Amino acid sequence: MIRDMEAPTPVLVAENRTTIQDAIKPFLLLKESKSRDTYRKNRNLLAAFQAFMEASPRNHQFMTEVRFHDLTSFCSTWEGADQSKLRDLGILTSFLNYCYRADFTPKNIGDGLFATLQWRDDEGPREPFRSRSTEPEIRPEEDELEMLWKALAFFPDEYGRLGQPISAQTEAFALVMRFTGIDVSTTMALPKSHVRENRILTYRMKNKSEVWTVVPGWVVAKLWAAPHDSEEFFFWSGNGKRHTRASKWFSRLRKLLDSAGLKHRTPHNFRHHCAVEHLLNGTPIEDVARLLGHNDISVTIKSYGAWVKARQDKLEGHQQRVWELDPLHKRMTNE
Repeated sequence: MIRDMEAPTPVLVAENRTTIQDAIKPFLLLKESKSRDTYRKNRNLLAAFQAFMEASPRNHQFMTEVRFHDLTSFCSTWEGADQSKLRDLGILTSFLNYCYRADFTPKNIGDGLFATLQWRDDEGPREPFRSRSTEPEIRPEEDELEMLWKALAFFPDEYGRLGQPISAQTEAFALVMRFTGIDVSTTMALPKSHVRENRILTYRMKNKSEVWTVVPGWVVAKLWAAPHDSEEFFFWSGNGKRHTRASKWFSRLRKLLDSAGLKHRTPHNFRHHCAVEHLLNGTPIEDVARLLGHNDISVTIKSYGAWVKARQDKLEGHQQRVWELDPLHKRMTNE
């Protein structure tokens, strides 16, 4: 008893715990510099994360209460393609890594999620449209780009009327995607100030360097001749939510593809076609990555690496035809 009385009194330090809500707020502040669409995806996913963790039977209020099995249970509620799930998983793991670095959690509780869930981007190599620019041997009636341009002449507006301004505007939208490789959302919000002569500012990289894409002059002429939605933008009034307008344009292009008999294609094929066409004509994949706005070239290689090999196979075929006509080769093989 005397020893216990003489022992120093332990100092109790209150545990400083961070609520899930307080952990999300600073993380989202870092995402405000990103595009509206990126910020929206981060905000929506983390709002779902907070609601899931705070609901019964978990009833978690603090980040230190979240366990690995809680994360796998949350991820198992996601629906959709594996590609979409991988995107959301990337957001979640980025947030959990931030919590660890900010000392909100004693360890990175999201470590190993990718390996445990075993989701894969199984879309495979991105396919271009079948056209004579990528497959010179196909017949004219099999050229999917030609099928699209023909369908534009009969493209109706929302009331089913033909020959309306919406046809010219949709054609201009599709041409910008086809010759620049930018996606639907970026094309939709293309400012007029980003078009100078036959050059279009398509991306600003993370290091703030600008990527300008040179397109045919007649493409720019059609862009300026088509109806515009505002003084500032070609295809957007500037009002309302950006992702809502982008969704409407995606639906409009989907309608165009269906009317052309190309239900197996998506609006993203315009972007894929631009990339593949460059690779088949000798553009280095590093330059294609910059053209598409990929900060990591591994993304470009994963999506379009097969077409680099196709270019090599094509080159080897040319080489074989050349030396088959060589007199020395003929003499050596005849012997």
